[in-house]
Amino acid sequence: MKLLPRIAISIFIAAFLYAELFVVAAACFLNLSNTLVCVEANKHAPVYLHVAVPFMPVALNVSLPEPIFLLFNGGGVFNAAATFNLEMQIRAQLKGTSADGRWITLRGWEDYFPCASRGERWERLTFDWHKTLGAQLGILPNDAERSAYEALSEKFKKRWNTDHPDTPVERIAIYMDAWPRGDESYYQLFSKKQNILVYRDAVVK
Repeated sequence: MKLLPRIAISIFIAAFLYAELFVVAAACFLNLSNTLVCVEANKHAPVYLHVAVPFMPVALNVSLPEPIFLLFNGGGVFNAAATFNLEMQIRAQLKGTSADGRWITLRGWEDYFPCASRGERWERLTFDWHKTLGAQLGILPNDAERSAYEALSEKFKKRWNTDHPDTPVERIAIYMDAWPRGDESYYQLFSKKQNILVYRDAVVK
């Protein structure tokens, strides 16, 4: 790599790290509640660096290429705080069930991820960032996310059917329950949950 691109990348990294340190300093020492520096994006939506600090009349939004966002932001661990809880749910159709037949909720699948927290199970059962990153950078094909889910589904069904030969499953679906966080308990506001379909096996022919 030539010198100029190296300098440009170094400046970008320094600016990004400065932004993160600015957030930490503001939160810990300055106590500026209206100070915010973050990178925001939704799937299939523009990515931008959002800067809002005291004494600025309006927030500053700077567009970013999505690969840059994915490389430096990852899952948004260090510059975002969730205001909701997440719980993954696995549903399945038993073998021999028609395509529009009944789905059942599987219990005990969490044991397939020993010592994994809720957040880690969520990361393993969703491929948004990892597969989107690969597709955006040209490392993986555009359908990599779907292929990853299909591979995960086959492994899951093989394990489940080995452990439960009396109730083998043929199709699985991954759902995510999301609900607002409360002060009293993890499930305090569970009645307000949204049930979101993440993945579902195609119909077996």
